[in-house]
This record gives sequence, structure tokens and C-alpha cells, in this order.
Amino acid sequence: MHALAPRQRRLLLTVAVLSGLGAPGFASPSAQEEVGALDERIERLIAQLGDDDYWTRERAQQALAELGFDAYDALSAAATHDDLEIASRARYLLRLIQAQWSIENEPEEVREYLAYYHSYSDDVRIQVLRMLAHWPRRVALPSLCRLIRFEKSTVWSKIAAIEVLHAEPADEQGRRRWTQTLREHLGRSGRPAVRWLVTYLDLSKAPGETLPQWKKLVDEEIALLEQSSDQSSPRVAAALLYYQALAELAAGEPESAEKTAERARTIGPEASTERLQARVDVALALQQRGRFDWALREYRTAAEAGQPRFVVKAQTSLSEMLHEQGDHLAAAEARRVAVELVDARKVNSDEAVNLSAGQLRARMHYFFARHWEKEADRRQQRRHLDEAVESDPDELDSLIARYRLPEPEPDYHRKTLELIEQAASRLRAQIADAPDRASLCNQLAWLIGNTEGDFDEALRCAQKAVELRPESGSLMDTLAHVYFARGERQKAVETQERAAELEPHSALILGQLDYFRKALEEAEAGPRQVEKPANPDPKAPEG
Repeated sequence: MHALAPRQRRLLLTVAVLSGLGAPGFASPSAQEEVGALDERIERLIAQLGDDDYWTRERAQQALAELGFDAYDALSAAATHDDLEIASRARYLLRLIQAQWSIENEPEEVREYLAYYHSYSDDVRIQVLRMLAHWPRRVALPSLCRLIRFEKSTVWSKIAAIEVLHAEPADEQGRRRWTQTLREHLGRSGRPAVRWLVTYLDLSKAPGETLPQWKKLVDEEIALLEQSSDQSSPRVAAALLYYQALAELAAGEPESAEKTAERARTIGPEASTERLQARVDVALALQQRGRFDWALREYRTAAEAGQPRFVVKAQTSLSEMLHEQGDHLAAAEARRVAVELVDARKVNSDEAVNLSAGQLRARMHYFFARHWEKEADRRQQRRHLDEAVESDPDELDSLIARYRLPEPEPDYHRKTLELIEQAASRLRAQIADAPDRASLCNQLAWLIGNTEGDFDEALRCAQKAVELRPESGSLMDTLAHVYFARGERQKAVETQERAAELEPHSALILGQLDYFRKALEEAEAGPRQVEKPANPDPKAPEG
């Protein structure tokens, strides 16, 4: 057999690494190998990289290439070995392995987003991390784990870990899959971000026992932040403190939790762009966990910094949270602050919150309408609904609320039906162009299911949206409304129960669950007709 030329050997080695020889995903060794035995094997192979015999060195390098990611940490340590041959070969293998994590086994769309991550600004990189963390069915979570392990920047490895924590599922089934994926793909890396995530998984199981370890990790990170901004960031330290506060609550230490949350809020320079964006991001994560008081303080702190872009961001998110809690007037007033800044041309709403000025204003009027509805002032309610639809003809909740106004004049009701059909037609056209956009399918199902039209079409759209995004409580809620509109009350209740599992802190979803259950009880008790819900909950855009 002829000896291979050096270039051929390198090519075969590269193919071996990029093909993930040994197993899918991380090219892991046989499941029967014990962790200790694997570590010993890796250390022995690394030592052989400096063997006097050339072919021993080559076979060791090939074997380490086949181990791939499992050898990464040991190779990182060997990259500065006193033996120059070992160090050189270790660095070569590290380059090959680092190339692997961004291209191996990811779906095409995930690879495209990772390309954006490497090519664009810090703001875009964070958005990419967030989208990957919330990817449907957690498909991108293994990619994020690899990024956390092998990202050259320690800070960005940590930021990616924080986004993974923010995206923790609320339901037991989803959390179990999330936990399993993390444990499978994080490996045994000693990087700080990996240690946080592994400790957090233990923390969620036994907060009292693991809390001291988590506190130690958090204190170390804060000390590092004070020493070097190149190794940490306020975004990271503040988020870790909030997760400590949540763990303290779970461990029955509410006073400590409040002190820790206040400490988190005071981390970092108040007016920096990074810190303000981090405040809005962590507020949303806290809101999803039912800590509305902590979220409120973060939103308000971000708004009080006075930077128009972040005032709009914070006030817009705050208004949705207040509406969710039933405080529609406060929601409208919070949204008004954002609208006034946009009207004064202090900020572009598309750039700040990805909404047009008309969409921003329409939502404000919808919140005012909900307030006046509670006050039983039909004239003011109707005025604000009309202004909402005038500002944005596709403000679906306002169209639905107009449809549900009691005893409207025939011409007014006919005009409302025309506006609804026009909005539905626009949605159908968009769906034709993008049939796999869950948000579009959801919106059409929501509009029809809460007014009138082809309920079979609404059901198909709602089911398609849930199929695309099965972990979304909001989309599951839409499907429940469609079942209810079709008279399938038992399915409506069962589906809404699943929505409540996915979003257990949503007052609107929980309120609709109570409504559907009562309607089912009344339907089973007798022939009395139950009306559709008077106040459907809003649908935030989902893509």
C-alpha cells in the first residue's frame, strides 16, 4: 500500500472531523465507555501526539479527530503544551473541530442564522441567539450548545447561555426535553457558561441543595465583571442574579430574593445601549415567569434612561404586560408615551420595535377601548375602536371588538364585516406567499374564529400554526378559540388547558380557560346557547 502524501492525509483528516465519525451529533464514543476511561484515553492519545514514531503520532491525531468535540477541552489545554509537536497538532485539531460546530447536522435555516451571527453587529448577533433559543421544537438548541462550548469569545459564550436560560420552557414536558438536550450536548466542558447551565439544571431539581453553588458562581461572575469587561458583561451578571432570585423564591427565601432582584437591577452603567436592551430582554423573561413586579421595574428603569429608542421598546413591552394583567388604562398610557415619541420623529418605530407608527397607535386605541368597555362607556369604546382601525386596518383585536359591539346600526355592522373580510383577504394573500409562516396562519384563524366565516378554514389554519409552533401557548389558545367557535367545547377546554401549561402565567389564557370550562358545564347541563368570548386575548406576532 502506498503511503499518503501529507496533503492527502490532511484532507482525509478534515473529512473525518467534518463527517462526525463515531456517532451522530458530537461524534461521541461508544455509550459503553465510562467517562473516566474516555478521559484517560484522550490524555493517552494527546501524549502520543508527541511520540517519536511518526505513524503513532498520525494514528493518535486521527483518533482524536474521530472523538471530535469530546476531546475539545483536553486539546485546548494541550494547545500550550511544552512539547511543540503536541501543541502544534492540538491547535490544528482545535481549528478543525471549531469549524465543525457551525456546519454539522444543522437544518439549513439554522446554518443560515449562524452565518448571520458570524457576520453582523452585536445587536444582530443577540437577535440570532434569541431566535435560535426559541426555535420551534428546540431544533436549534444543540447548535447553541456547541456555540456555548466552542465560541472563541468567552463573553459571547456567556451571552448565548443566558439566552438559553431565558428560553426555558414553562411546561413540564417541554422542560424535560430541554433539560435532556442540554445535558446531552453540553458535554463535560469546563467553560463558565457550561458550568452555569449544568448547575442550573441541578438547581431547578433541588434549589435548596444547589443554591449555594449557584450563588458562588454568580459571585465569581460579578467579581470578574468588576475586574475585566472583556470577560463578562452587565447583561450576563444581572441575568444570573435574577435566576438566583428566582431560585431563592423556590427555596422559600422571599426576602433574600427581593434583595437579590434589587441588586440585579443596579448592575452596570444605566444608560449604555447594551444595558438598556438587556433590561428589556430580562424583563420579558421575568414576565414569562410571572414576576411582573420585577419586570415592571426593569421596563421602567429602561424607559427612565430617556433614550428615545429604548423608551419606545420598554413602553411598548410594558403596555402589553399591563394589558395582560387587565390594567387597560395603564397599558394605553404606557403605549401613548411611545406613540408621542414616534409622532415627534424622535425615533423610527420600525427600527425600535418592528412596528409601523400606525400599528403602534392602533394598539394604544385598542387598550383605551378595553378600558372604556370596563367602564361601560360604549361611546368612548366605539370611538377608540374606530380610531384603531383607521390607524391600522389589520389591527385584528379591534376588528373583533367592533364585531362584538352590542346592537350596532346595520350600516356600521356591515362596514365592520367588510373590514374583516378585507383583512382576511390580505392574510390569505400573505399565506399564499409564505405558507409556513405560523404567525400568518394564526392571525387568519384568530380573526375568523372570533367573528364569522369559514370555520373549517380557520381550523386548518390554526392546526397548521400549532403544527409549526407546537410549543406556543398563544397559538394553542387560538386553536382553542376556533374549536369553541365550531361548538366543540370539550376540545376547546382540552386545547386551552394545553395553552395554560405552555403559558401558566398568562392571565388572559387562564381567564379563557375558566370561560370555556363554564361554557362546557352549561352545555352539558342543558340546551342553553353560550355566546363566544366577549374579549378575546391579543395575539403577539410570532414567526
